[in-house]
Order: sequence, then C-alpha cells, then structure tokens
Amino acid sequence: MSRVSAFHSELGHKHHDNNQCQEGNKIEPRHRRSGTGNLPLCEVCEKLNKEGR
Repeated sequence: MSRVSAFHSELGHKHHDNNQCQEGNKIEPRHRRSGTGNLPLCEVCEKLNKEGR
C-alpha cells in the first residue's frame, strides 16, 4: 500500500493520502498543502486504499 501523509490542494475540494492517485499527483507543488484541509477523501485514493495499493 502506498499511503502517505494526507495532503490537499489549496484550490481543490478533496484531500489525498495515496501516492498512486493520479489526481493527487497532478497537484502543482506551489498549490500543495499538508493535511486534510477538512476536505473529504478523494474517491481514487479511497479505492486504491481499499485495494491495498
């Protein structure tokens, strides 16, 4: 499993916690912030986590 510390985009509506998530990997470093930002978990991350990837 490739879980990492939660992060989100200052411009986004979801947080991420899986480094295999293509949506999370699209976040430009200048917009990336640590933590959940009180945002829901990305559906792609959730699916990858459930699959153990």
